[in-house]
Amino acid sequence: MKYTFQVCVIISFICLPLLQTVNAGILVTEKVIANGKKNLSQPAFTEAADENTPLGAAGSYLLTGNVALENSVKTTILRSINTAVDNLPNAKGLYTDISAQELYNTLLIYDLMPEKNVFSETEITSLRDHLKFILQFYLDSENYPWEDDRWCLGAAAMRIVASCVLYSFNFPDDPDADNLRSTSMQYFEKNLSDSIDDFGAWITDSPGSADEALEYLIITAKAFRNAGIFDPFSDSRLRKLLVYEMNLLPPQQSLLIRGKFMI
Repeated sequence: MKYTFQVCVIISFICLPLLQTVNAGILVTEKVIANGKKNLSQPAFTEAADENTPLGAAGSYLLTGNVALENSVKTTILRSINTAVDNLPNAKGLYTDISAQELYNTLLIYDLMPEKNVFSETEITSLRDHLKFILQFYLDSENYPWEDDRWCLGAAAMRIVASCVLYSFNFPDDPDADNLRSTSMQYFEKNLSDSIDDFGAWITDSPGSADEALEYLIITAKAFRNAGIFDPFSDSRLRKLLVYEMNLLPPQQSLLIRGKFMI
């Protein structure tokens, strides 16, 4: 299943590593949780945290602590990574690749889980091995030409970049974690330099891919900022893109985006 984040509100606050919750991943800080709980009290955001979607269930579990959702989220993660592995032979480097979609979905939902101890040690090892296997497939230059702008620029490539950075921070003991972060930074910078015009418009893909690319850019940027490595949100190129796209997106009450999970 494909999930789309519609980015309609940008909130500026400091996210430092010491603000992170004890067991959640790199994207979640105490301020994020406090802001999310406040938003849940507003009717305009109610449908955005709909538990009927896997991502909605993960968000609701994170914000409400509803233990009844714990096993549902865990099952989603394990099913999602199995789907990614099963579909890998059919991967063609397209944005519609199921494997790449499920790889990202798995890592995003896993990052949002406040309690990782719901997984057994065997399950964690298996999950980690499968995630790494799929990442290596997409990063292999024999499969995808990362030196070619026709591949390394755009939403499809940024989805792999976001997956790399999520993996590296959620599995920091992996010996390749530092290299994955370096790769993420390299192609994050490449897309900021070559995929955004002087006005802030996303020009690499079709205009319909801009919101997808924006999601992956924001996820990557938040991970690096929360880790205290650097703050991409201070980069004028990313700020221009955020402002440009905000002017195109409707408000969260609009029927066009109702039911979409918002960041």
